[in-house]
Amino acid sequence: MREQGRAEVGRRLVIRCLPAPDGQRRLSAVISKRYSKLAVHRNRARRLIREAGRQIFPEIGAYWVMVLPRAGLLNAKLQDMLPEFRRLLTRLGVVPPATNA
Repeated sequence: MREQGRAEVGRRLVIRCLPAPDGQRRLSAVISKRYSKLAVHRNRARRLIREAGRQIFPEIGAYWVMVLPRAGLLNAKLQDMLPEFRRLLTRLGVVPPATNA
């Protein structure tokens, strides 16, 4: 993913994507101790990313998506991070642009 994929960086997230070699879309969260030494912070970030991914997953094309949290995610709520998550995925071309009806 690091060599062949593309990445977008936001205030709260870093998203890397790669066109799926097997045609299956995948979304994963990678949260290391570098993000926070406290397991409660890492688990909260994992839950936020998982919920945001659950809401956006039906729109994702055939890509492998890896999400890494940044320090700005520590105090963020889902409604704060979801627009950024969608914006980064749209910039990468993983999600089609939202149509304002």
